[in-house]
Amino acid sequence: IDLELSLVSMVTRGELYFTGFLNDITDKRQFIASLRDTLKAAESANRAKSEFLANMSHEIRSPMNAIIGLTDLVLNTLLTPEEQRRNLEVVQQSSQALLEIINGILDMSKIEAGQFTLESVPFTVRDQVEGVCEALAVKAHQKGLELHCQLAGDVPKTVEGDPLRLRQILFNLLGNAIKFTTSGEVGIRAERMAWKGGGIREIHLLFSVTDTGIGIPLDKQVMVFDSFTQVDGSVSRRYGGTGLGLAISKHLVDLMGGKIRLESTPGQGSVFHFSVCFRMVEEDRTGEVIPTLAGLGVLAVWPSATGRACLQELLEANGARVRTLDGIETLAAVIRAEEPACNLLIVDHALLGDLISLLDTAPREGRPSPNSLWEDRVLILTPANLGSGNLHGLDRFQHHAFLKKPLRREPLLKAIDRLLGRLVEPATEPGPRAVLRREPHPLDILLVEDSDHSRQLASAVLEQVGHRVTVAERGEQVFELLQRRPCDLILMDLQMPGLGGLETTRRLRAMAPLAGGCHPATVPIIAVTARAQAEDRELCLAVGMNGYLSKPYRPRELLAAIAPVVQAHRDRILRNRLADPPRLRPPVASPEVQAGLRQAFLEQVPALRDVLRRALEQENRETLLRLVPELRGLARNVGAARLGAQLLKLRGKTEGEDWTETRAALQEVEEEFDRVWNALEGTSRDA
Repeated sequence: IDLELSLVSMVTRGELYFTGFLNDITDKRQFIASLRDTLKAAESANRAKSEFLANMSHEIRSPMNAIIGLTDLVLNTLLTPEEQRRNLEVVQQSSQALLEIINGILDMSKIEAGQFTLESVPFTVRDQVEGVCEALAVKAHQKGLELHCQLAGDVPKTVEGDPLRLRQILFNLLGNAIKFTTSGEVGIRAERMAWKGGGIREIHLLFSVTDTGIGIPLDKQVMVFDSFTQVDGSVSRRYGGTGLGLAISKHLVDLMGGKIRLESTPGQGSVFHFSVCFRMVEEDRTGEVIPTLAGLGVLAVWPSATGRACLQELLEANGARVRTLDGIETLAAVIRAEEPACNLLIVDHALLGDLISLLDTAPREGRPSPNSLWEDRVLILTPANLGSGNLHGLDRFQHHAFLKKPLRREPLLKAIDRLLGRLVEPATEPGPRAVLRREPHPLDILLVEDSDHSRQLASAVLEQVGHRVTVAERGEQVFELLQRRPCDLILMDLQMPGLGGLETTRRLRAMAPLAGGCHPATVPIIAVTARAQAEDRELCLAVGMNGYLSKPYRPRELLAAIAPVVQAHRDRILRNRLADPPRLRPPVASPEVQAGLRQAFLEQVPALRDVLRRALEQENRETLLRLVPELRGLARNVGAARLGAQLLKLRGKTEGEDWTETRAALQEVEEEFDRVWNALEGTSRDA
């Protein structure tokens, strides 16, 4: 215990006396110490938050600077199309980086508030692991790194859990590994853990993310999983980031019933291990085709030891005999020894030039040498950022193919099957970027949005595919606009001044039908909002909305959200057309002649329609132009004037070689063919 001694002196009858007071101050000192620790922790937290805000300012302002600056450059400077495209690609990448920062902050706030939940759905483990590696491949290969992904043979194909959050963890860890590695390799490995306890259907998987980067000092390793913390937190640090990725990953791993740990040596690299618990899924193997390479001899030349191990594991699991070499020198020794020839040679792109030089100088002596087969079938491994046009001397090989790294099971097996002649695919030329197809049956859409920029984006996308858009800036305007003109769909923002989207929807669903055929209680309503929480979606559906789309979105995501409404609109039009038979005005003739013309139409049209479809699939202009007059003649013989007019429209679109519009015109012709056919069949039966 801690004691405090106080002495008081006094003189009595000429004698000096002292009175002593002993006080137990243990609690007092502990209280003061706790206050000091609390103050120290508060000051540390305040510094961490200040540092985090400074870092966040840097991380947010950097992409914003690119977005604002390059957009201004495109708007105010005369640039070539290539320069404009390059600038807009940077704007898109910066916007994506900004969105990832915002998502990280929102995830962290939900975790700290205890409102973070996981979903449980069946998914394929390999798809998630290989998908993360594929997404980050270009970034890794731009730095000259090797990137690998391995799945042990005991990892089940399908499990039940949260694939999005598993992908998020892998993305954070592998992204960090690439960021902090300047040379060498990075990779992911998944394997099954031996686990005692838990449910019968539980399975624990161990994931390891490895790099050869800068490493983390031992005294800093305990803090890397703390929120808002980085090993080097100064604003002028070399590496960017918010310091939230590892903290979020740790929380996600904890929620998924696992643990995360770190092994690291400064200057040599790091390994992050994390385990997660999933539920076993009974796999349906009905109809599953597993490619087999039984009996195939493969020789692989790759400097990366990890890459050779991945390749050997994948090929041997499918029955191949695999021998791996680390370089051209060892391959030369194999050639000199005239060892048994292989059926396939796999070589890394970096060794391609040395391989060609070696094959050119190898002695032949008038008889087949071991390398003769290698010149027949060669699979070349290339980084994701390298095109085949940058490789030279490929004419040296009779059959060759390329495979983008990192190795993924299905592309690897398909590439081998293609080289062996087992898989024949039609050659395709790289075409222009896909354009949005115009909708042949457009909707009347009411867009309710208070943001100018959001209105411009949504209107541009919808009008580009042919929909007709009416705009309302506030909820109060919706009721007035619907009185004037009915609509097929309402896109509703939630947060607007005055009447918000939720209350507007409630009032619409309680309304009676309006004049002009509008039914507010049943018109489809889709929420388009920046409120991206799961409870927001449920709230929208609860008030009567039919769908939900969170901002920011891409054009195809908006079109996908309204696709069910578009399809229902198409079906309704088709039903109405089929229910309304065409007015046929056959030429004045005897009943026998009319019956013969009807019979000729019914007999000849099916075959001609098949030829018409095939010609359009092949974009065969000559055949289409030859068929249209013949079909118009048959239509004229039975009095199908509307069908003849639509065939004339089809000919016009074909002559202009606008194949998108031609397909839309053919769809209308097909629908009218069906209506005429049904009418003629009914007439034939009556006769």
